[in-house]
Amino acid sequence: MDKHRLTVRPTPKSGESLTSFLFRTGISNGCDKMDIWRDIHTGSVHMLRSNLYYRLDYDFCLIDPKRLSRLLDITLDSIAQLSYFTVCSKFFNNPYQEYDRAMVMIQKALDKKSRKFCPSCIKQEDVYKLIWQLKEIDNCFIHNIKLESNVKLVDIPVVVADTNDLSQQKKTYHRWLFLLESDQMLTKRYGKLSMERSLALKLLFVAQNQATDYIRKDIVGFSKNLVKSLVAFVRGNSVVKKVTQSLLFEVLDYANMNIEQFSKIDVPKSYLNSILTVKEKKVSPSRACMTPWCCNSEHQRMILVNERVEPRKKGIRYPYYFVCEGCFMRYAYQPATNQWQEIDGKIDLISSVKNLAENGLTRTEISRELKINYFRISEIFGYLAYHRLMPDSIGSQYTFSNVPENLVSLFEELQYELHTYPETKYKKTRERYGWNLKMFSYYYAHSEVQLYFIHKSSDLKKPLKRHRDLSIRAERIINDLTLAEMPVSLSKVAVALDCSEKTIHSYDITTAIQKAKDKQLTRRRHNEEKELRKIFDNLITDHGDKNPILMRTVYDSLGRHRDYIVEKYPGLINYMTASVKEVNEKDKSYKLQLLINRIREAIQQLIKSQRNLSVAAVARYLGIQYIHAKGYKIVKEKIEQEIENYLFAHNNS
Repeated sequence: MDKHRLTVRPTPKSGESLTSFLFRTGISNGCDKMDIWRDIHTGSVHMLRSNLYYRLDYDFCLIDPKRLSRLLDITLDSIAQLSYFTVCSKFFNNPYQEYDRAMVMIQKALDKKSRKFCPSCIKQEDVYKLIWQLKEIDNCFIHNIKLESNVKLVDIPVVVADTNDLSQQKKTYHRWLFLLESDQMLTKRYGKLSMERSLALKLLFVAQNQATDYIRKDIVGFSKNLVKSLVAFVRGNSVVKKVTQSLLFEVLDYANMNIEQFSKIDVPKSYLNSILTVKEKKVSPSRACMTPWCCNSEHQRMILVNERVEPRKKGIRYPYYFVCEGCFMRYAYQPATNQWQEIDGKIDLISSVKNLAENGLTRTEISRELKINYFRISEIFGYLAYHRLMPDSIGSQYTFSNVPENLVSLFEELQYELHTYPETKYKKTRERYGWNLKMFSYYYAHSEVQLYFIHKSSDLKKPLKRHRDLSIRAERIINDLTLAEMPVSLSKVAVALDCSEKTIHSYDITTAIQKAKDKQLTRRRHNEEKELRKIFDNLITDHGDKNPILMRTVYDSLGRHRDYIVEKYPGLINYMTASVKEVNEKDKSYKLQLLINRIREAIQQLIKSQRNLSVAAVARYLGIQYIHAKGYKIVKEKIEQEIENYLFAHNNS
């Protein structure tokens, strides 16, 4: 549409909806409202239907705001005030980016089954107001009357003022007026928090009666699970987002404050810091060593290691553990039962190796018997020899008297961790010092060496410059893979960086890789949804045989089963179901009209031939021999109705 064709450009009125404004513009310029929508429309052409016109008030992705601004010579801010975009902008930094969540939040608040209006406002201002479409609003507080619905505007009835108690209605009405004002804000942004995370912070603050420090148990305005979710969201530990308009209203009711008071509240820095600061865990006191051959019977000789450990076979995560200074077994309190236990199963393993060795089995034979790495078995032999747990006839084969004085320094130069694989540790010592496997195992079991590794700070955190350089290179590689539309993966980035996947984990590059993978997945799903929608739209457009469309046929055309679409694209399944229902209703109506036309024709032919007019006679004319049989109920009813209509019209004439 050429903008010069719109010679009259009305000014938006206070509280007016976008559909009302476009309707007035069309009337003023002698054109249809749908013509204007077609010109500013974005998305699928199948959304351009008059029965979906109301969606323009809240679905801000159905129009091009810049084109509308040029067409009607109004500002983008003025356009935003005509829709529920102003509400979304109070919850999200970028409502377009959070489109799906914004639509869910807004649609839950709207009455999409009817169009409510105030007859008096229509007479005075000739506009349809945005706030009338809310489910919770049933009254006009300007004229103190109940809103009407589904009534033609040219036939406005006389209304009587409703003087019932409307305190709750008024409260809700004023809250929404605030949300619809574009120059009002619910909260400022705190630190580096986004708008939604800042709003979650303020909701927690108000729900805790504006305390200076966060204490979870003091928040009674929310459920415990919701508090936990909001706190994790504020901290950035969770992507689960719970901040909605209904949650905001719930907090306002709990705090007994209006929305203006809420917007003026400033959350103190101490409250934010208390949420972001994770309190230190309370460490349970240790207990005595449970190793049979250990002489350490006092828990005071237990070394606390405040480091998470996850035994592979048990699948249990411990926030901290203790190491016995005498035998170097690891202990902790089992999280589920809070029972003190050895967490690696080394006591049983060492005992089993000891028994098998005493029975004459070699390291190789024990490795095959227990199905445990040969180098790991060799380490245990060194441990048994050092602690003199085997008979001298066996232990002497694995004992070395010439122990270097600087043994700890020699291991320190190798720069590996306590949890490094045994074969890797041995390989380094062999290359550096020429030790054989027996010698390495015996030296490694030395108490000073074990204590060194226990107290050694992790070398996984490399120098800052190297960390930064590797992160920059990784970012470039990830960007290159993304631009080339190649799937981003841990292995591909590792190959491109010429490093191991373990190094990538150590430098925490996995976070950037996962973000890139998530973006690619989102983009792929978006493109797939567009393609599926296009196929479906073509199926609807090409449907011309007047037969009902079955959802099974739709899924066959898309090449996707129902469960897949429901899981991946819930919005698409709703759109398809509504469209198929509409097409089938039209087909049903079309076929019913054809049937009525044939019945009327049959009645006319029977009258002309002066034959007896009856249900059976009309049915035989239609080719139906047994009209009273099961399956012809609707046809029979239509024949009876048309005969009755004909006789009534004939008698009155």
